Amino acid sequence: MGKTIQLGMPRKIEPLFTRVSAVKDGLLAAHKAGSGSPNEVIGNEREVFIRNYLEAAYPKPFRFAGGFVTDSEGRKSGQLDIIVEKFHSISFPAQAGSSERLYLAEMVSAAISVKSNLSAQWKQVTSEIDKLDPVKSDPTGFFQVNAHSGSVPFFVLSYSGAQTLESLGEKLDALPKNNCLKAVAVLDSNIFAVQTSPNRWVCNQDESSFFYFIAQLHDEITRNFTVAESIWKYACEITDHK
Repeated sequence: MGKTIQLGMPRKIEPLFTRVSAVKDGLLAAHKAGSGSPNEVIGNEREVFIRNYLEAAYPKPFRFAGGFVTDSEGRKSGQLDIIVEKFHSISFPAQAGSSERLYLAEMVSAAISVKSNLSAQWKQVTSEIDKLDPVKSDPTGFFQVNAHSGSVPFFVLSYSGAQTLESLGEKLDALPKNNCLKAVAVLDSNIFAVQTSPNRWVCNQDESSFFYFIAQLHDEITRNFTVAESIWKYACEITDHK
């Protein structure tokens, strides 16, 4: 029997609701503190803060870092702020200690883009989608749980930008069909949007929006994984025997 998530009926269980709200306020405060700094500095502070929070929230087996994703056909994404690896995976830093990595599509749970202003940077979001969409995951591991095939799920978290559901809805409706964007949150306006089926968006605007975003991201991170995922198809041609 299926279940329907009711975004319009938020639960404010304490102290959890207050703690999640405080995390959101902390993100906004950190972003405000960087206002006036060079763009490169603001961007770095923003990504590090989000990345450090995720690493603090999740146990050690999870890894969050920047970089790009490639698949076994050689298609590759552009640079992504945060990439979440699956359990039992492998990724390739350029050198020891590097925070930027090359990821194999089957080893990735989700990708996250962090923006300062969604409206001003929407072209960057659409460019990231265009580059990530063609990159396909094809899990073939020995043991699979809810294995996800196809494009890597993409999440966008913005500190500001869209102030109304209508302004965001127009942007989402104009995206290509079957795009990889899974969810969007705008912190200062308390907006959350999730793609529940191809080109069908459910949007909400209330104090629980950031909690919704975290819940959706958590589902994506934890719902699918494979064990003994081979990477030989990246190294050489493989012949199937009947």
